[in-house]
Amino acid sequence: MYKQSSRSFMIQKPWATLLREALRSLQFCYLSDRSSSWLISYSGQYLQTTGFHSSFVHTAYFIFVNSYLKGNKQAGAEGHTDMDSEKALNCAAQDESRTSLSLCIEQNNGNVPVVGARIKRGGWTAACFILATETMERLAFYSISANLVTYLLNEVNEPLPKAINMVSNWIGAAYVLGIPGGFLADAYLGRFCTIVVFSATYIMGLVFAFLSATVPSLRSSCEDGTITHCFSAGPSRSQEAVLLAGMYLIAVGTGGIKPCVSSFGADQFEEEMNIKAKKKMSSFFNWFFFAVNIGAMFAFTVVVYVQDNVGWGAGLAIPLAGMAASLLLLLSGVPLYVHQAPRGSPLTRIAQVLVAASRHSRLLSLPAPSSPPAHCTTLDAAANSSDSRCDHHLQSALPSADASSRNCFFIHISRFLDKAAIPTDVEKEKDNPWRLCTPAQVDECKTFLKVLPIIATTLFLWTGYTQVITFFVKQGSTLNRNMGSHHFRIPPASLPIFSVLNALLVLPFYDRVVVPLAHHLLGRSFSSLQRMGFGLFVSILSMAVAALVERHRLHVVQEHGLEDQPSAVVPLTIFWLAPQYFLVGLAEIFTYVGQLEFFYAEVSEGIRSFSTSLFIAELGVGSWISSLLVAIVRHATGDAQGWIVDNINRSRIDNFYWLLAILSFINFLLFLICASLYRYKHSN
Repeated sequence: MYKQSSRSFMIQKPWATLLREALRSLQFCYLSDRSSSWLISYSGQYLQTTGFHSSFVHTAYFIFVNSYLKGNKQAGAEGHTDMDSEKALNCAAQDESRTSLSLCIEQNNGNVPVVGARIKRGGWTAACFILATETMERLAFYSISANLVTYLLNEVNEPLPKAINMVSNWIGAAYVLGIPGGFLADAYLGRFCTIVVFSATYIMGLVFAFLSATVPSLRSSCEDGTITHCFSAGPSRSQEAVLLAGMYLIAVGTGGIKPCVSSFGADQFEEEMNIKAKKKMSSFFNWFFFAVNIGAMFAFTVVVYVQDNVGWGAGLAIPLAGMAASLLLLLSGVPLYVHQAPRGSPLTRIAQVLVAASRHSRLLSLPAPSSPPAHCTTLDAAANSSDSRCDHHLQSALPSADASSRNCFFIHISRFLDKAAIPTDVEKEKDNPWRLCTPAQVDECKTFLKVLPIIATTLFLWTGYTQVITFFVKQGSTLNRNMGSHHFRIPPASLPIFSVLNALLVLPFYDRVVVPLAHHLLGRSFSSLQRMGFGLFVSILSMAVAALVERHRLHVVQEHGLEDQPSAVVPLTIFWLAPQYFLVGLAEIFTYVGQLEFFYAEVSEGIRSFSTSLFIAELGVGSWISSLLVAIVRHATGDAQGWIVDNINRSRIDNFYWLLAILSFINFLLFLICASLYRYKHSN
């Protein structure tokens, strides 16, 4: 075997500094365990076989192995120095094999340093880069979604019902595609690498959208000025194909980014496992939503104004530049980030628990946890015993998501899943995860299944929220939008600024005043489920207020005989819509932030991105439910004189809002039932 003096492996500057930084950047896009092992094994064999004796190449090889063996969790540890790195490399120089390096690491008490400069990782410094990244990404998304209905109606010449459904379906896809995005992050790529890859996809979609709006042959034209002719003509197949390609590439990019960015930001505080760090993490979720609304505010004001008054070419160039800036901001913080390793497919681990529990349910009958066998009444005795009943006693005593809820509704499911970790006599000598699972794996499955009812019962909030960028915008386009000296007209797509300003005012007040006051008076803050419940209640009020305002608008339309003039300005100020926007924004603040904190804290580390993607998918499913309800209402009430027709002044959208309010109320009652049965992960 090729030997080399330890001196030749010591990191030398300046080339070694560049090498360290390059390899550390590569290590952030983590490979799976199998591919990493394969790369280490065969690259080492190649170096030995070819006799390539360059210390540069061998140093690169050992740095990579060092990074792999260290694990992602320690990548954010503080206090490591360049001298520590040299010790690890000198130790590795004695033998190129992975085993020898592992032994060497053990001899150093497992304290494997990060290869690189003395940099403090994680905390608010790293989180600020992620918050800035999210601000720019949301600027890009809302620049497209805010005015998309107007764009489809006026530029693409789509009829109102089709335009509403196109936007609802697109938003649905953008958020539901977060499920595969979160799965890839947890299973294979890691959060950082997933964000980078899907940001590039996002930028490609914005390029297609920009070309669709600027290239003459790709734009839909309308020679006849009548609405009927324009709607009947519509875009050609090639024009619509380019537009849809851009829209759905953006949806794919959004789906990959959304479930990862909030969890990646919270990871920056994961290293400090104390109460202070948990408070920082909770505060981070508030400021994360604040960053979302900063981007939204710029999109709803500046970008929408440019789209309506300058042109769609310039209006789409801004989100394209914003998304490029988002990617650059993310990459610029690379030396500061703490990373969590991908842990393989979470769905596979959950399926293994369910399969193993099903197999064992036919073989095992669990004793009551309160009466373990006499020879394994202690944990030490249970751990060393071969009795399966002792295994169950050990499993019952371990920290579990359901340890505090043994007497609740979920006891039967919990005991069923416990069987997956109890070996039978035949399986004790086998290493088959489909037949025998670890207690940690069972615990992960329990926590995941427990949060599913909470996900399901917060759904209709997002069905109501979809109206903000569909029917609310169309309502606003019919009202008097003049402001001040009548030289400035508020664009209809800028109306969501009311909910954005609400968030920008309420969030800092809640974080800096309400939370400390609650700690002082109650000894604790409001729980995430309490905040979610408050948000769901406010969403009912928002739909009721929207119905009342629309009924008043229709009354004014009838008074002035404007029923058959959908393009006429109704003599009613646009600020009549402010209350419904305010309430929708308030509902979103408490529900969204509560969900972010709830799903990050209540599930295990290896499934956080995936579980976050499920609740984010609610936004998409809510949009699809909105589209489905529109189709059902049109079919039930008729196309000509129904609730939703092409002419908004002949529609009865107020009745549609009342329908949403009733469904939201039913959803709220179901949430109260599920929340009352839920027991927090660390509750006593």
